[in-house]
Amino acid sequence: MKHCELLQKDLFAYTEKELPPDRIQYLDHHISECAECNLILAEFRSMLALMDVQKSIEPRPFAET
Repeated sequence: MKHCELLQKDLFAYTEKELPPDRIQYLDHHISECAECNLILAEFRSMLALMDVQKSIEPRPFAET
């Protein structure tokens, strides 16, 4: 479970490729073998994609009135 805690701690940096290459490779290997971390990563990426979609939605010009 120590590996899982490391992934969860570095999840955002991992998805943004902001970790050292050897660390990314280590986590890639762990994710390929750990179904729980694979699911956590998939859900996190899904959430980030949804946030990107929400950022691109333009509000209606007269929504406040």
